[in-house]
Amino acid sequence: MATVNGWQIIASQVVLTLIIACFCYIFFELPERVVYTYSALVGGFIGFLPSALFLVRLEAAKKNVKSSPGGLLAAVVSGEFLKILATIFLFIGFALKQPDLKWIPLLVTYLATLKCYLLVWLWN
Repeated sequence: MATVNGWQIIASQVVLTLIIACFCYIFFELPERVVYTYSALVGGFIGFLPSALFLVRLEAAKKNVKSSPGGLLAAVVSGEFLKILATIFLFIGFALKQPDLKWIPLLVTYLATLKCYLLVWLWN
């Protein structure tokens, strides 16, 4: 069975975000087109940025020469904690700074990026 590269997942999340944003741009009428497209891009960003931070944390732990199983577990736990905090802060930050965001395309794109883990795993 082929292993799944973490950067493949991040790349698929970015591509899926761009696809959904293009659909929003194509299928929504002109006055709302920009807001819906931007909202979809924000949702995808909230989906893939924390995942990328988690992956960078794991790769940093793997490169550590003194890495032990306990150290790797600590990296996974701290990376997941970083991922959760980044997600929460991104949602709150965008909600406060961009009150005109449309939540449906934002959440649809965010949830779609979360499903990329399964899609890449099934693809391999």
